[in-house]
Parts: sequence; C-alpha cells; structure tokens
Amino acid sequence: MRFPKNAGRTYWSITQNNGLILPKQPSGCFCFPISSHGRNIRVKNKIAILTDTNSGLSPEQAGAHGVELVPMPVMLNGETFFEHQTITQEDFFIRLGQGASVQTSQPAPYTLLKVWERLLENYEQVIYIPMSSGLSGSYETAAAMAQEYKGRVYH
Repeated sequence: MRFPKNAGRTYWSITQNNGLILPKQPSGCFCFPISSHGRNIRVKNKIAILTDTNSGLSPEQAGAHGVELVPMPVMLNGETFFEHQTITQEDFFIRLGQGASVQTSQPAPYTLLKVWERLLENYEQVIYIPMSSGLSGSYETAAAMAQEYKGRVYH
C-alpha cells in the first residue's frame, strides 16, 4: 500500500509495539481506523495520545513516547487510590496479598474532561484510547462526551 505525501504538512502514524499503541514520528500522511465504528480519519501532527493506566504503560514508558495517562481509580477496603499517583503497583499487591477487598472504577467524567481541555489548549486533536468496552464503561462514557468536541476528540 502506498501512502501519498501531503506538501507542507506532516501527519502522525500509529504503530504496534509489543501490544502497545505508541506514536511514531511524523512521516507523510495516511488514514487509519480510529474507533470501533470503523471511521477513518486523517490526523494532523499536533495531536495528543491519551490512554488510562490500565494500558499497562508506566508513567516513564508513556512519557518516553509522548503518551498522556489518566489514572484509574481503585478502591482497597473502601479507600480510593489512583494508579501511579496515590498508590504504587508494589503497594497494591502488598495490600492484595493481605486480603484487601478490591473494586475498580472508570475515571470520573469531570476528570477526563479536564484532561481533554488541558490537552486541547496545546494540541489540535486528542486520541483517547480507553480500557476495552467489554471490561469497563470507560469507552461508552468517552464516546458520549467526545460528541461535544466535534471532531477534536477521538476515542
């Protein structure tokens, strides 16, 4: 498949790397499916890639690839923590080993909106890759909220 060059503009591509979706350096332009709805979009180079901490990316890995992370809430014995912010993986597994009851949740819509707004101050678009819709309500929530951004936030 040959992708056309677009004079004077660069576009981002997405590459698969050990099961993680990471941004690749700008090169030419092309379209790719960005949601389960099968839409194809052309993405300008001023985009932000956003995912949640359930992606398996550590803050260091995300930062190294220019990916923003939204911390996922986890409740241990009724106390709320946020991955990589108020609890480490090590502390989580220690508490789990001690018999802590665990519940998970999706990011609060307000939190997600604040992150999108912050990113849209410096980027033309946001591509948000939430946890699978089969495992969490994150995707459905993002889909509903993204409609208000009229093509500036993709999920």
